Amino acid sequence: MSKFPFYKQLDGMDCGPTCLRMIAKYYGKTFSVQQLREQSYIQRTGVNLLGISEAAASIGLRATGIRTSMDKLKQQSKLPCIIHWNQEHFVVLYKIEKKKEKTWFYIADPAYGLLKYEEQELKKCWISTTQGGIEKGIAMLLDVTPQFYEAEPIKYEKLSLWYLFHYVRPYKKAMMQLVIGLLAGSLLQLVFPFLTQTIVDQGIGHRNLNFIQLILAAQLMLVFSRTLIEVIRRCILLHISTRVNVSLISDFLSKLMRLPMRFFDSKLAGDLIRRIEDHNRIESFLTQSVLNILFSTLTVVIFGIVLAIYSWKIFLIFILFSLAYIGWVKLFMRKRADLNRKNFEQMSVNQNNLMQLIYGMQDIKLLGCEQQKRWEWENIQASLFRINMSSLNLGQWQQVGAVLINEVKNVLITVLSATAVLHGSITLGVMLSIQYIIGQMQGPVTQFVSFMQDTQDAQLSLERLGEIYGKPDEETEGMNQETEISGKDPIRLNNVIFTYGSEKSKRIIKGLSLDIPAGKTTAIVGLSGSGKTTLIKLYAKEMLHGLQLLDDSGLNYQISSVLTNYNCQVNVLAELLHELSHLKHIRDWRIIPASNSIYKEYNVFSHLKPTKAQITKVFNQIRPLLTQVSFPVILGKKVTDKNYQDTWGGSRCFKGSECSALTTHMFILPDGKVTVCEQLYWHPQFIIGNVTTQSLKEVWHSPQALHLCSLSRQDINKESPCRECRLFEDCFSYQNRCWSDIIKAYGKDCWDFPDPRCCFAPAMKNKLSYD
Repeated sequence: MSKFPFYKQLDGMDCGPTCLRMIAKYYGKTFSVQQLREQSYIQRTGVNLLGISEAAASIGLRATGIRTSMDKLKQQSKLPCIIHWNQEHFVVLYKIEKKKEKTWFYIADPAYGLLKYEEQELKKCWISTTQGGIEKGIAMLLDVTPQFYEAEPIKYEKLSLWYLFHYVRPYKKAMMQLVIGLLAGSLLQLVFPFLTQTIVDQGIGHRNLNFIQLILAAQLMLVFSRTLIEVIRRCILLHISTRVNVSLISDFLSKLMRLPMRFFDSKLAGDLIRRIEDHNRIESFLTQSVLNILFSTLTVVIFGIVLAIYSWKIFLIFILFSLAYIGWVKLFMRKRADLNRKNFEQMSVNQNNLMQLIYGMQDIKLLGCEQQKRWEWENIQASLFRINMSSLNLGQWQQVGAVLINEVKNVLITVLSATAVLHGSITLGVMLSIQYIIGQMQGPVTQFVSFMQDTQDAQLSLERLGEIYGKPDEETEGMNQETEISGKDPIRLNNVIFTYGSEKSKRIIKGLSLDIPAGKTTAIVGLSGSGKTTLIKLYAKEMLHGLQLLDDSGLNYQISSVLTNYNCQVNVLAELLHELSHLKHIRDWRIIPASNSIYKEYNVFSHLKPTKAQITKVFNQIRPLLTQVSFPVILGKKVTDKNYQDTWGGSRCFKGSECSALTTHMFILPDGKVTVCEQLYWHPQFIIGNVTTQSLKEVWHSPQALHLCSLSRQDINKESPCRECRLFEDCFSYQNRCWSDIIKAYGKDCWDFPDPRCCFAPAMKNKLSYD
């Protein structure tokens, strides 16, 4: 068997998606961890098996979750599979092999690498429960379906180091000044070895004190010039780095504000703060590391040429040992990257924990859990200590190798130089110059190593930032991005459903209906975790809309929207139209401007009525958008290009825009019976089914429901004036009758008589308060 493909998890909660990524690669397809992370609905506490199964299904893998024994796992399980590890982690079991009466289990742990366990070691980590005396653990088996080979990986744009340089581009002039300063400093530095040689060979050799003093004065002037250049360089560097850092963080915050609210449910506050701090690394890399490496390269080239002129053997030794030093450090780069990721993860947890301690101190003291919270913080510090010890050990190995390589190099160069002086090949002044050059070139070599590490740090930071920049924005073009709340209308939640994670997850809130009155201060109180923030999210549309549930039932339904003085705006209708366009079973959408109430106290609600100019303007603006939807949109009032006519397009006699009788409703009673009129729940004529024995669709298409909603003339009582009325089709097609008022007016057996408001109705037996 070839080596199993392995990926390292990028985040502490990425074990599930990373396991799935390894298995997909094993079967020949490469998916990004970001795609699998989004499909698995990862949360702050990680991902569960349901999320992994949905991510697997999205790429064409059939997932089966099982709780099984060790024997069945060895005999029947199809590998590779995902197993639950220590009840807090997911790993891939990709091979089981029996050697010398021992069974070995090969594990791909996204946190540590490819590992091998004996059976007893595996049991300690995998077994989570005992059923009927049999120890069992949790596993997820994955089978390839034809859709797997058709699935196309989503390509996310990755940030590269070259992407960062557009932040520096606006400061070309300042950068050019820095480069000139580096060149000037390098040229001044080039003079020093020759001055050293001249002092020894000419000044000391000929005992010329005046000459020595002159050279030393020249050295002082060069030192002063280099210091002045360095001061100016640092001022320019501060100017550039500050602006670059502000631009980097500003763009990152702007991107964060465009992300959907669900993203922040999957990230700790400490994680985001650490990512903001990553920008300091990137800014340092752009404004310091890059310039330093240019300076170091120039220094090595200049002094290297001088050293080669003095002695090509010494130059060759210096180059070989310097390459050995760089190669030695490079051996530890992968391990260093792993420690960097672990440190980032643990520091994020630590920062988040400290924020919770500080901001939640009152709750901690009220609940009396000071000791538990302190112990939690100490456990995090212990984890950080272990990571720091690993980093220290790594650094010590690097340092020991570097010191050994440098000391051997220096000894060899000293021996060669001294031997050359004794043989008369070079003078004592040249030897001192060589030592000076070696000392000056050692710094740039160290800078090369630092640049390698800075580049790796910047790439890791970019990798973490790329996860944020690669996510799609919440807002899309054409949608209204700002919602103005008037403060005059109540906040109303109607039959709201809320889940964490995918739509198949357990519903945390089921059918919540709530009215928060306008003009009053309503306090939402409760313990931490009781759902106060979730309630605000529900109002912000982080939910499954009640309409979606109705649409999923397969029933055809009508939607009526009443325009008032507060929502008679084209952007409001356009946003609602965008939401309705995703539904499949809408019969039609009726937009009805609010009119005068049919009750005598209508003046109380007169402020709701929009002006004719408002209605005309909105209807004329919304018309072009209505051609883009598949269902009919009916404007309940006649609107011409120039004027608005206050006439109802349904029954000529019944003004029904404010009455629920405009459409047919279904009301489910406590005993499961369904009626079409909530006020007539006692009347058997209006009971159309029972949800305890029928589905909603069956109730809706029941004989009694069809009879009530599609009456013909022959179905009407012969004594009813409606039977011979010439407006029968016009009136009954719009369901413009209030059954409750009809029975009040004529009696319980006269439900098919005219509505009392009809101008053709006989004298009413019970006086109603109508105009």
